[in-house]
Amino acid sequence: GLERMKRQSKTVPLQQINNGLPHRIVEYVVSIYAVLLSVCLRFRLAFLFLVAASVVFTVQYPLQTVGMRALPKLDMREISIDIPLDPNYSMEEATKLFTQFETAIDSLREELSIKNLLTYHGKRGGAIQVYLYTEEDGEKGENPKYSTDDVLRILSEKLPMLVPGGFLNFFTADVGDPGAERGLSMMLRGDDTAVLEKYAGIVAEEMKTLESVRDIEVGISQTRQEVQVHIDAPLARQAGVSPLMIAQTVDAALRGVRMPYLKQEGREIPVWAQFREEDRQSAANLETIALPGLRGELTPLNQVTDFLKAPSPGSIRRVNGKNVVVISTRTDMRNLMKVRQEMNALMQKIDLPPMYSYMFGDEFEELDENMVNFTFTLLMAVALIYLVMCALFESFILPFSIMTTVPLALIGAVWMLYLTGVPFDSISLIGCILMAGIIVNNGIVIVDHMRNLCMHAPDRNAAILQAGKDRFRPVLMTAITTILGLVPVAMAQTGGAATFAGLGRSLIGGLITGTALTLFVVPVFFGLLDDFSCWSRNFIANITTRNR
Repeated sequence: GLERMKRQSKTVPLQQINNGLPHRIVEYVVSIYAVLLSVCLRFRLAFLFLVAASVVFTVQYPLQTVGMRALPKLDMREISIDIPLDPNYSMEEATKLFTQFETAIDSLREELSIKNLLTYHGKRGGAIQVYLYTEEDGEKGENPKYSTDDVLRILSEKLPMLVPGGFLNFFTADVGDPGAERGLSMMLRGDDTAVLEKYAGIVAEEMKTLESVRDIEVGISQTRQEVQVHIDAPLARQAGVSPLMIAQTVDAALRGVRMPYLKQEGREIPVWAQFREEDRQSAANLETIALPGLRGELTPLNQVTDFLKAPSPGSIRRVNGKNVVVISTRTDMRNLMKVRQEMNALMQKIDLPPMYSYMFGDEFEELDENMVNFTFTLLMAVALIYLVMCALFESFILPFSIMTTVPLALIGAVWMLYLTGVPFDSISLIGCILMAGIIVNNGIVIVDHMRNLCMHAPDRNAAILQAGKDRFRPVLMTAITTILGLVPVAMAQTGGAATFAGLGRSLIGGLITGTALTLFVVPVFFGLLDDFSCWSRNFIANITTRNR
């Protein structure tokens, strides 16, 4: 029975196993690729024109639309509401106001997936912290109905932005600079604060016409009443009293003047001389201060000055010696480049007085720095890759056929971010730099095999075609495994992983487009560079022959 079983068993050869359905599908795809590659080699100029047209179209349309934002922040699912109040509020009135806000927010607890509320305040204001459910809290945090930005927008619509004697500031908490999430800022610079406040109001009204910004606020500090001492210059000169003497006398009366140290029992005790507390409570006590004149006479202060009440700003902000007024606004932070273009166009319509100018805040400066750093880093990466390949191939011309994959991969990254609705940021730009080192691997595999075949084959195009067919499956396998490994990163929506979603998507888009075009562009450029190399050798040989 055992021998009969041996006679009935059959040995299936490995070649027969490889001829299954998956193998036939791969062979069919390879044959289609061979036909397309032969067409590209035959019509090289037309093919290169189509590639150049796709690059130009990508630069003109999706690259201008995809947008650019600052460094993405780690969403902590927290919202802070800052509420400053005027000094006129009492503790009971402030408590009543904050209780009303807390009740209004608490009524939206289920709808907005609010986990906890924390309120703290004093007579001068306070803040309300809104904590939302996170993924660690289970079902409510895993699939939230609203994102953190959506909750912020809903709360800003439900709660009044202005209250009697105060206003509300909304911003999200994150790992990083919390102030950066409050929006964008622009500063008007000049000498006169009153003029700056006037034009800041005009700019704020014009900015309301822009759809990309909201919650516009002019950063004018709250004023308070103060007593000012106005000097009558003619009377002061007649009495022989200088303005400096008046200022020093009033300063010494109110704030005191530093006296020499009092030495006692081996110690030095600082001594200050000033009016008594009760003598500094009213302006009437200052009017009788005697001022020493240049001729030795004493003149009462009220004879050469007037006491007036006037509003005074709570704080003065200067940048490079110029007074500034800050105009802050909020945007979705998805396309800061477009927002800056709109704000520049708006400021061109406003005629600022001479010696007055405007400048953007730190958000746009950070954006420019990111672009400069990315450009420099990418150029350095490309240069290093080229030098390494020159050393390995022992040629300065051959690596150019491989370097063509880098701009083609950038096209794929732009289109992937454009189709998924994700703007460029610092993380996705890092992905583009990494992609420059990854995408050339497939080109190296093809060009190395192509060069070996062309050295012994009589027909160069046939050798290029055969090399493309031989390396089609290894290149495709390498690209697919890398792309599938990046899919979980690219699909992240919440938590810390969402910060790196742009990196995954840019890499996937670059690998898809770069791999697809590498299989066609690299062989075509290899043929062109080989033609150029042959022509240059013949040209140099002809010159050498003529010189002889």
